[in-house]
Amino acid sequence: MRPHALSPLTGALRCLVALAAVLLLLLPSGCARPRPWQGATPEQIREAIQHRNIGIAYLEGYFNAPSNVTQDAGKARQEFEALQRLQPGLGLGYANAAVAWLYEKGPPEQRRQAAERALNIARELLPNEPRLVLIRAKLQGTFGEQDARARILEEGARRFPNEPRIQYELVDAYDHGVAGPGEHGAQIVASLRRILEVKPENTWARLRLTRALAEQGDSRGGAAELERVLSEVAPLPPQAAPIAVAVRQALARGQTEAAAVSLRGLHNVLNAASIRFNSRRQELEGVSQDWSDLALREFSPPPPPLPPTDGAPIPVSFTDGTAEAGLAGVRGRAAGPGAPQFALGDVDTDGRAELDLGLMAADAPAPLLNQQGHFTAPAGASGPVGGGYLVDLKQDDNDALRGDPYEGRRLDLYRLTPTGDELLAGFPDGKWKPISLPAPLKKARGGSVLFVDFDQEGDLDLVRIGAAGLPPITLWRNNGNLTFTNITATSRVIQPQGRARRAVFADFDGDYDPELLLINEGDRNFLFENLRQAQFREVGRAWGIPATAGSRAAAVLDANHDGRYDVAVVGRDASSHVLYINEEGRRFRADGSLQDALGSFAAEDVVALDFDNDGWTDLLIAGKDPAGGSGVRLLRNNRGDWAAVNLPALPPAVQVAAYDYDQDGDPDLFVGLRDGSLRLLRNDGGNRNGWLRSRLLGKPPRTSDAEKGSDAYKTTNPFAIGSSLETLVNGEYQKVLITAPETLLGLGAYKRADVVRVTWTAGIPQNWIGVSAGHVFVDEQHISESCPFLYTWDGERFTFVSDCNWLSPLGMQIKPGLTIPFHQTRHYVRIAPEQMKPLPNGDLAYIVTEELREIAYTDHAELFAVDHPAGTEIHLDESMRNLKKSPPLVLHSVRHRRLPVSATNDRGEDLMPALRVWDDVCTNDMPPGGRRGYRRLHDLILELGSIPDPNDVRLFLVGWIVSANSSTQVSSSQNPRTKHVPPRMYVAGGRGGWQDTGIDVGIPAGIRKVMVFDLSGRFPSQDHRVKITTTMEIYWDAAWFVSAEAPVPTRLRRVPLRNAELRYHGFSRPVSVAFDAPLVLFDYDRVLPQPTYHPVPGRYTRYGDVTELVRAVDDTYVISGPGEEVRFFFDGSRLPALPEGWIRTWVMSTDGWSKDHDPNTLAGDRVEPLPFHAMRAYPPGPGERFPDTPAIRRWLREYQTRVVTKQPGGYPLAATR
Repeated sequence: MRPHALSPLTGALRCLVALAAVLLLLLPSGCARPRPWQGATPEQIREAIQHRNIGIAYLEGYFNAPSNVTQDAGKARQEFEALQRLQPGLGLGYANAAVAWLYEKGPPEQRRQAAERALNIARELLPNEPRLVLIRAKLQGTFGEQDARARILEEGARRFPNEPRIQYELVDAYDHGVAGPGEHGAQIVASLRRILEVKPENTWARLRLTRALAEQGDSRGGAAELERVLSEVAPLPPQAAPIAVAVRQALARGQTEAAAVSLRGLHNVLNAASIRFNSRRQELEGVSQDWSDLALREFSPPPPPLPPTDGAPIPVSFTDGTAEAGLAGVRGRAAGPGAPQFALGDVDTDGRAELDLGLMAADAPAPLLNQQGHFTAPAGASGPVGGGYLVDLKQDDNDALRGDPYEGRRLDLYRLTPTGDELLAGFPDGKWKPISLPAPLKKARGGSVLFVDFDQEGDLDLVRIGAAGLPPITLWRNNGNLTFTNITATSRVIQPQGRARRAVFADFDGDYDPELLLINEGDRNFLFENLRQAQFREVGRAWGIPATAGSRAAAVLDANHDGRYDVAVVGRDASSHVLYINEEGRRFRADGSLQDALGSFAAEDVVALDFDNDGWTDLLIAGKDPAGGSGVRLLRNNRGDWAAVNLPALPPAVQVAAYDYDQDGDPDLFVGLRDGSLRLLRNDGGNRNGWLRSRLLGKPPRTSDAEKGSDAYKTTNPFAIGSSLETLVNGEYQKVLITAPETLLGLGAYKRADVVRVTWTAGIPQNWIGVSAGHVFVDEQHISESCPFLYTWDGERFTFVSDCNWLSPLGMQIKPGLTIPFHQTRHYVRIAPEQMKPLPNGDLAYIVTEELREIAYTDHAELFAVDHPAGTEIHLDESMRNLKKSPPLVLHSVRHRRLPVSATNDRGEDLMPALRVWDDVCTNDMPPGGRRGYRRLHDLILELGSIPDPNDVRLFLVGWIVSANSSTQVSSSQNPRTKHVPPRMYVAGGRGGWQDTGIDVGIPAGIRKVMVFDLSGRFPSQDHRVKITTTMEIYWDAAWFVSAEAPVPTRLRRVPLRNAELRYHGFSRPVSVAFDAPLVLFDYDRVLPQPTYHPVPGRYTRYGDVTELVRAVDDTYVISGPGEEVRFFFDGSRLPALPEGWIRTWVMSTDGWSKDHDPNTLAGDRVEPLPFHAMRAYPPGPGERFPDTPAIRRWLREYQTRVVTKQPGGYPLAATR
């Protein structure tokens, strides 16, 4: 979310004010404090619990977009300070505030003083809490006081001898102290033995003990511990084996000093190469990148039990407010079965719902205006002409009107009239524009419409149900320009018998695409599984939806709060009322509780709501009671049981809706009666519970003119219909499906949600912390598909280099049925000399990770060393071009970079400041509008100036690309207004015009990619300007050229592969490199505390050694998914020493493919079908089969043994903590 405007206080002054506030809050030592929880009311207890939960959540951080995590030490501190004010006798608020101060921004000394003051109070209140020792030690270490840190840990180790982490931190303090470990050898040995008494399986402690004994001269003890270490980590990584032999031999000869030196190397190698060893270290060290690692989680003492009434129903009554709201005598058109009679939506963007009854005024729609809770018909209104739906079918979120609550979005009106369907588009000026529909829709009569993005490409499509003149169900694709194409014939939906009434949608199986449930009176209900690319398969019986006649309506809800969408189906009698409980995504269980609650009530309509805001979804049903009772039933969800709620008696009803028309925080009930009249039942009391009003906007807003690039990331329909919204409130979980622009969620007895997660329609999650009543959630779309990431060991840490394996994407569609070529399976990436250094044993290492929602198929890996004189550069052309096979490795040498004289865009803006230096500071002049990867046509114009030899000139450009995913490309191909121009290069023609060079420009193959263009002999005059024109979203980082240079002498050598290992890593923290551009790098060492993405189903390679699989290109490869990595180690000792005055650049090479999980990527929802080098298409076409050889069968049998069956959407927010 965009931040609120800050006050004009300077940063330093704000820090002083904040510090003064804290010092006032923290009472001096010795002042009397009330006993914990003394006199606390239930509301205060709940408030204290929320301050703790939300503060810790801010420390933990959840993934957000495009490049941040919701980790905020300042906001965490504020929560803990609020807890101090509420409960000054509890130590947790002070201890955790001290933790937050460690990570706060501001002057170090002020942070330190505030943290120490808080810790002093925490120690008084919690004298026996061992974690306070760790927090105090962390405080001293953070501010460079290593000796003080050691003293604190020494005292803590004496007081808490059986706390392994304190002992570990003491050893670490000695290792990094001023005196070094030599003076504390005996204490180190004692601490390590203490750790092993509590955790005898901890291999890290045992290896460190081996070294400590060697440093003490105890060769016998060291040898004994070494053998235990080697047995526990067996089999040893290949690069560790020779070091282990050297240690064993040195200890056997009594050469303890040599053994200690080798043990340091063994430790470093195991730390880099052994998953088991690394995990043992982490269980002692904690998760250093997790700010909440040291935070206290439990209150001491615990709070008093909340009263048994907590969670019990609150008193809620409903009052007939029809006349008060101005609806007495108002009448819509009596609707046929399943057809709408009225529609609700905020037409004039004032935050209140207007009511459409099908009225017209001056040939334009005339919804009843909501004026402070009173509905008024516009002057001259007549009708009604027919019921309809208020829904946004446009791609109108690029207007980005300043101060507009909906960022330019406006609802359209789709009406069902006696003569056919009508569409009127709404616009920000308040006017309506009639839109011509296809002829079959113009003639459709009756029935209903479902609006859903069934092809998952960013706009709402139509499902027309039960209309006279059309088949029972027809599917109409939205082309993005308010035209619609009938795709029923190719969608594979089957037509039912009987009478189709309505349809609902939800992602029932967790694969991030919507299934369709067709409600069919007179025949069974049909459930259509979404196979992607607008293809469906009927699975009703197979998934447990039996043949039940008489169904009339359905509502989607998570009835039992397990994170899966269930369906409540209602119909003409007791036999047709069924609650289908979703069990593991593709199996439903019929539950009879709904039948028991409704009995013989003849239902016509049902909606899901939470009328009392208790966090559990209830049901509102319209129909007729055969016994003469009310025509509306309200059922309260008592955590799995349904209880009837008293309502004013009403005549038989045909339509119901829930909407907070008076904006008081609880849903009111709108009821359409059979004669076309309406009743409004006002909710009185539902807002006694906490509530959250959310609005989802399907793109990021522009908060300033500087953010020119941020509005192009739309992959979600304007109001994110079809997204899911989850909340966690003190462990209580709920999930709702977004079906309207505004959603009201209950929070029970609490006033805020600890964590809210929105999963947008494309399957991208975002999280917010500490969310209260009114909140706008904005789809800040971020990088979710790219390619694997490359990290290299730079001598100190693994550092991000670039992405790789860009040239062979599988199943990525340009338009339906046409995919990007995937035959360039060999990839090369340049690694700069400073980015790769040897490990202690001489090995060279790089890591290839999967950290987005993708699958990597890695068949081969190599490393090349390129030696060349210092002061020269070696580059690769890392472009993606339309080639039928992988290009060879070509080295491009540079002796002297020549900068262009000027660089501008087509608007004359100076781009040269961004292009002078290769420094991750890129041009950011993208024209606004468009979608991810597509912008309006724009130019980069370079004036090269004087060229020594125009017949020998090469241009180097460093670029970053934000690529369009399959969904964006498919959607854009359907919209004739979208113009796609790949990069084209021109040179000045000599007469004021431009001349096409004919060069296949291509695109940067990822981020930080050098592109090389041979412009020799291409300038027809002395005007040496070059222009690149495109609609693609490319950001340029550097530009230079060379001319008339002698080739640089080079020596190219292949570095032998020693071993490779597949392991789990997690998701590296994204780091933005530009405030107003979607350019992101990744920090390998800072792993997000929760998974960002989950793997798609299929068979993956088992963890462990995979060296055999990457030695040759042979279709036996490593299959890895989100959060996983392959570590490659190469024998650097085989390389000769560099000649004096030379340096070494590196080239990484891999062979393989990648496949993303975008909804419109072919076969993107599963690992299979497996690719192979001889295939001509992907997925392989008829007659193409994966190779079947003894080696392939062995590979499948021995390596492809890790089976994932759960869909990636099957992990609720509650399961990620």
